[in-house]
Parts: sequence; C-alpha cells; structure tokens
Amino acid sequence: MSKIGNPHLVLQTESGNRYLPLVGSNCWTIGRTDDNNFILPDPWISRNHAMLQYTETGEFYLIDLGSRNGSFVNGRRCDIPVTLRNGDLLTFGQTQLNFYSPSAQKDDASTSNDSADYNVTATLHVRRLISVMVVDIRNFTGLTQQMDDALLSAMIGTWFRHAGEIMRTEGSWVDKYIGDALPNCSRSSVPSTNYTR
Repeated sequence: MSKIGNPHLVLQTESGNRYLPLVGSNCWTIGRTDDNNFILPDPWISRNHAMLQYTETGEFYLIDLGSRNGSFVNGRRCDIPVTLRNGDLLTFGQTQLNFYSPSAQKDDASTSNDSADYNVTATLHVRRLISVMVVDIRNFTGLTQQMDDALLSAMIGTWFRHAGEIMRTEGSWVDKYIGDALPNCSRSSVPSTNYTR
C-alpha cells in the first residue's frame, strides 16, 4: 500500500508537501527535539508539544503534552484529547498539518450517502459483559505546580505511552482520555496482574 493510502499527516513546505506516515506504531510524538517521531523546526513549538494516539477502536486522538502555545484542531484549542476526523487541520505554533485517514473518509462518504435515505434516528443496543478500569496519576494538579513544562510534557507523554501499552498487552484498550486519566475497557475479566500507582 502506498504512503498515501495509509493514515498520514501532510506538512506543506516551500519545496512541496511532506508526508508523515502514521504507521508502525500506536503513538507518535510531535515537537522540536530529536526524541520526537515528527520533528518540526518551529520556534513556537515546544520541545515535546503533542502526541497522536491510535486506539484499538480505530480512532486517532490528538493529545497536547502541556505545550506553552497549545495545540489546535480546525482552529479550536485542545485542552483535552480530541478525536481526529479525516481532513482535520492541526496547528502547532505557526505550523499547520492536515490529518488524513482514508478509512475515516470511506466512513464519512457512506454516512453522507445513507443520510439521504433515512430521516429518523435508530439506536442499536447490545448487551456485553465488560470490565472498566480508570487509571490516573495521583495528585496530578500538585505535580503540575511543582514541575517545569518540559519535564511535565515528557512525563505525561511517557505515562500515556506506557499505560496504553500495558492495557493493550492485557487485551484491553483505551476508551478515552480525561486529563491524566485513562479509562479503559475489556470484554474479558479483569487481568490477574496488578499494576500499582
């Protein structure tokens, strides 16, 4: 499959479009320093600015890592993780990137075609036994007041990465992000391995 067929970001440069593929991982970091997956040499971007997370449900999230100037999706600042849609415009500092996910585009197209045929809302209810666990960082507000931005960004990025990996290893997935919390769901019973905070 070509790089255009995979989920990717497009960065417009003076020499043409630069494609940043979102493959081979479930997590990609964006920032100025070399320890990021996507390095953007914009002085208005923080060292560790933001992170893109792909979940087992097939969704991409944009998570701001405590950047000084913020992360924006279609002109709206992301104070909490935001689900990305095909064609969304992402802004970090003075740099803009377009998010493309062909599978999301197909879904959008099928939804628009179907909407002409239906003028009522239908709801499907499915009963399933699931386990829900909420994991968060104790006294996160206190930590944010004691740590500088760079260290806080690195810490929260590492937290999301490692917590997500543990959940996927145990057959679970991250359902959504709420600040520093990671609610997750699993169709099986609660894993026997205990992880302490």
